[in-house]
Amino acid sequence: KFMPILEGGGRWFNNENPLYTEEAQKMFAENAAYYAEDFEAAGVNCFELWNEYNSAAYNIPPKSNLSNDAYYEKAGYYVNFLDYVYTEVKKSSPEFKIIGGAISNIPLVWINNMFKGIKEKNKGPLMDALSIHPYIPDPSVSTLANRIEEIDASAYELENYPIWATEFGWSTSGVDAASPERQAQIITSYYILANAHKTFDKMFIYSWRDNDTDKEEVESQYGILKANRSDLLDVPCAAKPAYLAVSNM
Repeated sequence: KFMPILEGGGRWFNNENPLYTEEAQKMFAENAAYYAEDFEAAGVNCFELWNEYNSAAYNIPPKSNLSNDAYYEKAGYYVNFLDYVYTEVKKSSPEFKIIGGAISNIPLVWINNMFKGIKEKNKGPLMDALSIHPYIPDPSVSTLANRIEEIDASAYELENYPIWATEFGWSTSGVDAASPERQAQIITSYYILANAHKTFDKMFIYSWRDNDTDKEEVESQYGILKANRSDLLDVPCAAKPAYLAVSNM
C-alpha cells in the first residue's frame, strides 16, 4: 500500500514550519482536499497529515511570540490542523482516510493532550487512524507493548482509533547506531510483539534503502538495503540482515 505524507509548504504558507496559524492551516486544508481527490483517482485512499509535528528536531519554530512548549508539548495547534483538514477533505472525499498524529516516539502526555483537544472540539474523530513512530531501541514488553496499550486505552475512550506504526526501525549509522544484525533483531521484535499484542493495524519500516554510506550521519543508514552507490559499494542495494530477517518471518 502507498501512503503519502502531506507536509511542508514554505513560502506559500507564511514560511511556517510547522503550520500553526489559522490562515496557513486553512489554506493547506483547501489544497489537501484537491490532493485527496487526485489520490483517490489514482487508487490511493489515505494520507498522513504532517511528519512528527511534535518533534523540535524536525520542526524549527519560526520567529514569533509562541514558545516551544506551545508547539511541542501542547497539541492544540495540531488538533486545529486536523479539524481544518479533516473537515475540508471529507466534503468532497468522504471515504478518504486522514491518518493523524504522525508522532515521534511515544510521548504519552502529548498524545493525551491531542485526544483531549479532539474531544473538546466535539466534531467527531477528526482522523481515521492514529499514527505513531515508535522508535524504541529495545522493544521489550515493558518498553513497547505496555506503552502502546496505554495509547490504545486513550484512543478507545474516543473513537477506538486504529493505530498505525507509520515509521519504525533503527539506523546502522550515527551516534546510537545498531550493528546490522542488531537492526534486524529490533525490526523483527517489533513485528513479533505487535502481532502478539494485536497492537498495530498497519506497520511501515523506515526505511527501504540507505541514503548513503556515511557512518556518522544517523539518517544515512536506516534502510534494510544498502545505498544505491555504485561508486562506493561493490554491491549497491545489497540486502542487509534486516531485509533477510523480515523476508523470512
